[in-house]
Amino acid sequence: MIADYREMLAGDPRSEQELCRDLGKPGQAVRLLVQPRPYRVWLAVFLALSACLLVPGLSPLPGVYPLIYKFCFDWFHYGIVPVLLGLAGGAVWFRWKGQKAERLPRALPVFLAVLLAWCAGVLVFNWTWMHSPEGIWDAWGYMLSFIGPPGRLISRLGAIVGDTLMWGGGLLIPLMGEYGLVRARQEDRRWAAVYALALTAMVLSLETLTLMTNTYFSLADTNLTELRSAFSAYVLLSAAGLAGAGAVLC
Repeated sequence: MIADYREMLAGDPRSEQELCRDLGKPGQAVRLLVQPRPYRVWLAVFLALSACLLVPGLSPLPGVYPLIYKFCFDWFHYGIVPVLLGLAGGAVWFRWKGQKAERLPRALPVFLAVLLAWCAGVLVFNWTWMHSPEGIWDAWGYMLSFIGPPGRLISRLGAIVGDTLMWGGGLLIPLMGEYGLVRARQEDRRWAAVYALALTAMVLSLETLTLMTNTYFSLADTNLTELRSAFSAYVLLSAAGLAGAGAVLC
């Protein structure tokens, strides 16, 4: 827009004061070239896609309304709904409206590799843990819990993994997804693949965190069937995330 404005005024003999008087200030001229309706549509899409990522992602963090986390991952597992909406909405919008640069952004493969490694790590942990829930906890020993009655012991590995899933999957990963969403608008639609994988990594992390803190699933070997069915759902979710990322990368 600035280049067009300069081209229109090239060679104009009028002074700056006369141009401002006759044509208005540059800011006013730029606003005349802006299309407000498409921009408002984008803002609505951006807010919707951001909500699909941030509302469930930030829900388990301290200070956030706890019922959001329970509705998304504990009571009804509604977290899968915004994830699927975000995957579908991001792929459709950026394939329809996004611009693809000639060269792949240099930082994009790094972000994708980090998110893929995170998802693979969560799946590997689930596979190992679901085959022997008590054995993996016992192997790492126990530590005193700062939450609950005095003297309560918790698994040392469970505490480390739980904190990692909560802060990584609930804060770091959603922020990476938001960054990819903004860059997809500004630079290259293929950045939306970061958003798609961040959605996948977020829900894998927080669903795993929910299972780890659910005593019904962690105490009895008779529940291994339910745990393995949950792992199958995680694999399907990962496939959906890869499909969503691939749709905007192509």
